[in-house]
Amino acid sequence: MDKFTNSAWFMRIVAFALAALLFISINFEMESDKKSLGLSTAPEISTETIENVPVEVYYDRENLVVSGVPETVDVTLKGAKSLLINAKNQRGFKVYVDLSDPEISMGNRTVTFKISDLNEKLVATIDPEYAEVNVQERVTKDFKVEAEYNTSLLEDGYTAGQPT
Repeated sequence: MDKFTNSAWFMRIVAFALAALLFISINFEMESDKKSLGLSTAPEISTETIENVPVEVYYDRENLVVSGVPETVDVTLKGAKSLLINAKNQRGFKVYVDLSDPEISMGNRTVTFKISDLNEKLVATIDPEYAEVNVQERVTKDFKVEAEYNTSLLEDGYTAGQPT
């Protein structure tokens, strides 16, 4: 037995076993520390609703008038909790309606809301999904305005001049 414990192979096997035990114990401690700190290897999927997100409308403001687009919408985001917290706090994304097509038809139409500048790992749902909008051509007209006043109401010593 003494010969066996003094052999080089016995020492190699014991050293390997101790190294394996040390490796397993350290990895087990690191995993339990991650779980106790709330860290895990797989991201926790969550859902968060952000209310009253402003809607931007892209269209030819010089030649068109657009009505019916709500000022705000609610956006529900789904994804990793850390990404959700970042998106909710910074609000770096935009919700918009694109009516900038030069061949756009006039009248009532249904348009979908779109979202930009959102992390591609998040899934967004916009409520409402659609808006009923009215697109009309902007018309400008000039009118002549004349002031009418009653000269009998002027007090003595005052005269009315020409309005400017």
